[in-house]
Amino acid sequence: MAGMTASAILASLEAKDQRTLFELVAKLVRETSPENEPTSNEDKLRLYGLYKHVTEGPCSGENTPSLFQTMARYKYQAWFDCRALTVNQAITEYINLVSSLGDDFGKKCQSLIEEFGSASKGDCDTQQS
Repeated sequence: MAGMTASAILASLEAKDQRTLFELVAKLVRETSPENEPTSNEDKLRLYGLYKHVTEGPCSGENTPSLFQTMARYKYQAWFDCRALTVNQAITEYINLVSSLGDDFGKKCQSLIEEFGSASKGDCDTQQS
């Protein structure tokens, strides 16, 4: 799997393996200190919306936060903006976005994807033998 892009590795995985990889990448995001990884607010909001879409389903468009709750409203809008995606599309976009970050965060994610892809490929080879 060396030399394959994150998108190519994701495309080669079954849906359950994509979901497992999503959970590993989301854990990496949660456990990485934000001050060490300068991710833009736009990217953070997109990641939030995608994560929420995958874990809770599409935003219903109801119960919009008040105009006075600025951050809650931005987060809600980010989730709402993902409503047209399927869960698999949201998973793919989430993983691709994290892996595309040009800092150590992106590099860690790319390594995780490559390791996961290699392990999944190995599992397939073992099962076919």
